[in-house]
Amino acid sequence: MLEAKYDFTDEQKYPDNFNLAPFLIGKNSAQQGYIASDLFAIEKQGGFQPVVFLLANYGYQLYANTI
Repeated sequence: MLEAKYDFTDEQKYPDNFNLAPFLIGKNSAQQGYIASDLFAIEKQGGFQPVVFLLANYGYQLYANTI
């Protein structure tokens, strides 16, 4: 679905290994996470406040607490 909408390629995808390092070093990356724990870890480890998109706001109701 997102691949078609945003023209993502297979080379841009990687498995989630519960490690924030790829997100913290990739200026144009995105990562799914939990709004409380992962947001706090990103701010602490990365020293910046990430842009947050609550997936439930985009029609994914099963992901109400996921960013």
